[in-house]
This record gives sequence, structure tokens and C-alpha cells, in this order.
Amino acid sequence: MKVLLVSSYRSKGGAARAASRLAEALAGAGVDVEYKSIYPKQMNTWQRLNYLARVAYDRVPALVVARKRSMFSSGALPNNRLIRLINESDADLVHLHWINGGGLSVDDLKHIHKPIVWTLHDMWGFTGGCHYDAGCNGFLSGCGRCPMLKSDNPADLSALGAEQKASAYALSENLTIVGLSRWMVDSAAKSFAMRGLAIKQLPNPIDVDVFRPEDRLLARARLGISLDTRLIAFGAVAAIGDDRKGFRQLIAALRLLNQQGHSNIELAIFGGSSSQHSLETHYKAHYFGHVSCDEQLRDVYSAADVMVVPSLQEAFGQTATEAMACGTPVVAFSATGLIDIVDHKRNGYLARPFSASSLAEGITWVLDAEHSDQLRNQARSKAVSQFANERVALDYLALYKSCVSQTAPIPAPIDVQLDIPLKRAIK
Repeated sequence: MKVLLVSSYRSKGGAARAASRLAEALAGAGVDVEYKSIYPKQMNTWQRLNYLARVAYDRVPALVVARKRSMFSSGALPNNRLIRLINESDADLVHLHWINGGGLSVDDLKHIHKPIVWTLHDMWGFTGGCHYDAGCNGFLSGCGRCPMLKSDNPADLSALGAEQKASAYALSENLTIVGLSRWMVDSAAKSFAMRGLAIKQLPNPIDVDVFRPEDRLLARARLGISLDTRLIAFGAVAAIGDDRKGFRQLIAALRLLNQQGHSNIELAIFGGSSSQHSLETHYKAHYFGHVSCDEQLRDVYSAADVMVVPSLQEAFGQTATEAMACGTPVVAFSATGLIDIVDHKRNGYLARPFSASSLAEGITWVLDAEHSDQLRNQARSKAVSQFANERVALDYLALYKSCVSQTAPIPAPIDVQLDIPLKRAIK
């Protein structure tokens, strides 16, 4: 079995990190894996110009219509070179991940002559173009009148995008969709674009030998954080700049904790800096910026008493599994992908969506828990039993084998030399 993994980036963004981790997990399970990054990490001048042009083609139409910076991708630009590379590969199957930024068009799928597995790292695969719909649910009926585009037109860019996807998927043979959570699977299955497709649920893997509990005192010493404080961790890619990550809801919860007299609390924030916001955090905050080193992330998680993941919408919740693998309980809203990760009052706390007061209650419940060691052990146990590399890799391998075994062989083309006398005979 040889698998070709394809993603727009190798290390930029959470989806790329998840795809890279899956490649490592599969290799560890004995699978022959090739990882193809559509855009190389280091680009020469020509590659960068090509990249910028493709991203602009993908994003500019929505930006012009919305007159604002929106995470809305048209996915309209074909990538013939990539399709040729995929078809000429000796891989038995191609596994697509995040293919946006002009990486691949949905119309390209029907030209791939191999079984396709596509993991949805956000909602884009079944919406009219947005990556998260902010609860609008337009994807259920084929979009149109898109609030992100500030549109009242039922046949706007989002409607065209949803129709394009539905048509492309109908013509794509041997396509299997993977949702990272029950929420993603259910949303895709109910969508106008993906209704009727084969959709499976498989999570992102995590290396539980890398993300493991460290001595809390040593971790805090390395981070320069007091040994006596109660530490709340928060972070993600674009943790502060992306409203979907729930930073404002966390700040509102911290304000309530402060008003209620909770003291001796500090924050550890990664994925953002103090210069990116002007909000009062109410407690001393340690900003670590973009953390690309797993060892430093492990220290942050291990140093924390609680990890807060207050996302409003999340396809999965990678920081939650990372924290739990390090033995740190997680507080999140009881919504979307995080429901599959956090078990209420067993390894964390699920707050009412999207209540700051309920989030504050959850943080307090974990910080004041008398059975904190049990909580930490159960958090680690959940990560190991359900999200460890070995477990997820074997589940993916079973899926790959099923997809390959169900693939009908592509008929060989008719030899041109035989075709000529046939035409003459007809004449």
C-alpha cells in the first residue's frame, strides 16, 4: 500500500500540521507514504509569484464583493500539473487534506484516476465558499444570500460555489470524505453539495510520546512562570486574531472570575501577542507568540492547570487533544468538534454554548477540583486510547484498503492502430 498525501502547505496552519502528523503516523505503521505540499516551504521568485497569483485568484472575487477581508475561497482555479503528478504517481490512493489558497479546484477531482480520500479540516468542502459558516446554515440548501458576502442575491457567488461542488462531486468516482468529528460528518451529510456521498469519521492523530505529561514545576521554570500561581492556557493558530477561536468569550469569562474574587491566576497564551488586541485580560498574561516547537508546547500544556478551548466552531480541536495528552483537563463549549474530545466532568468541562458565565464556571470547576490528579489521568487516558498515532493510523489504513478494493480498474485505451481499420470498415 502506497499513499500520496496532498495538502496546500507542509507546516503552515493547523491542517498542515495534522496532515504531517498523519504522514508520520502512517509511516510508523509501515505504510509507504509520500507527502506532496502544493506550495513548497521555501519558494524561489517564480514559485512565490505563482503562489501569490493563485491565492489572489482564489480570494479576490469574494473580497471584491464583500469589500472586507473574508476567509472565502472560490476554489475555481484548476491545477493541471498537480493532477498529472497524482495520476502518474505509483501511489495506490491519494489522500487530500486542506487544498485551498488556489491549491486545487473541486472540478479537478473528476480527473484523478485513483481512489480519493479527502479529509475536511474545515467546512469549505460543502459550503459555497466560506471555511466556517458562523452558524448561517446556508450550506444545507445550496447557499445564496450569503451574509459573509453581504449579499441579498439568491444566485450570488456562494450559490454558484455550492452548485459547482455538487456537480463536481457527482462526477467524481471513488471519492470518500472524512470528517474529523461527528459534527463535521453530520454537517457534510446534510449539505446540498455532499448529500449522498460516502462520509466517514476519523480524528487527527497525535504522538502521545511527544505530547506527554512533564513535571509541572520544571515546565514552569523553563517558561518563567511562578510555581505558586494557578495557570490557564489558551492558544491556537491565529488564537487572538480569529474571532472563531473564542478569545473574546474567554476574556468575558476572566472578567467574571475577577469580579467574583478569584485570585492568584495567570494566563499562558500562544498563537498571539499582546499587540494584537487591546482587551483587558484581568490577570497577568504570558505571551509566547507562534510556537512551532512541540517541546515548548508540551511545556505550556504541562505547566497549565487547565487548557481553555472556547472555539465557536471547530472541525476537531487539535489543541484540546494535545493538552489532554499532556494530562491537562480542557474546558470548552459543548458544541461542534470538541464534543468528541472532552467528556464533561471526566477529563474537562463542557460549558453551555456560548455563555461566558458557564465558561467561567467550567474554569473554576477544574481549578478548584479536589480530584485534580484523577482529572489529569483521565485526560491523558482519553488521548492515548482514542487519538494516539497507532490507533488512528490503523483506522486510516483499513479505510484505504477498503477504498482500493472497491475501485474498478480503469479500462485501457483502445489502440489507435486497431481503431483505423475499424473506421474504414464502417465506411
